[in-house]
Amino acid sequence: MLQADITALDPAIREGLMALALGALAVRDIGPITQAAQSEILRAAGGYMLSSQDALSETRAELGALQARVEEARVRQDSLTTSLKLEQARILAIDPFETATELEAVRNQLEMLFMMTARLSRLNLAEFLR
Repeated sequence: MLQADITALDPAIREGLMALALGALAVRDIGPITQAAQSEILRAAGGYMLSSQDALSETRAELGALQARVEEARVRQDSLTTSLKLEQARILAIDPFETATELEAVRNQLEMLFMMTARLSRLNLAEFLR
């Protein structure tokens, strides 16, 4: 069973979110803040963002590999389902001409049996001796 252990608690994701939060705080008007302090916050946010890129790329690669495995399994299951449906259709397929021929033969046999039964039911000793 495939399991992705990637959550928001992943250090790479937390560091990336922290960088985004710092950047959002730096450009937001949250009170008296100096231009130098704002620049320092943005610089720190950029540093966190750059340092988290390798870990985020690795996390994306792991997730992509899991997605590829899931897609391969889905395609394999779809092709198996299709082949099983085709095989079922082949097994259950009835040739209409062959079926009609067999039904006609059975009908003829039944008519012959009815005719013989009717003759036998009229048979008595007097007719048998004639």
